[in-house]
Amino acid sequence: MQNDLIKYLNARGIEIRSRQKTSDITDDDQIISDIAGAWKSYKEAITAVVQARCDVLTNKLIYSDMPYEVPVTRQALTELAGILEDFERISQEIANRANSDKEN
Repeated sequence: MQNDLIKYLNARGIEIRSRQKTSDITDDDQIISDIAGAWKSYKEAITAVVQARCDVLTNKLIYSDMPYEVPVTRQALTELAGILEDFERISQEIANRANSDKEN
């Protein structure tokens, strides 16, 4: 079953990596800059996509989840919210770096 999940994720371009913490998104400054740029340019669109997924999960949670499914659905909602927090944090980090470079 785990192998099926890995195949499913890989088919969608998601590579399974061992990370120690969520702040280790990437060491590539260009990718970090691209993420911050996407957030700055498309914040509303990115938020709308995540919100749509949260709406589906929330309806599932309220109307159809069995009691043993509730913790999993709640965790999924928390993780989706974390994606938006990651975008915001990375965008702020890039802004802080830019301000630091201007001051030096």
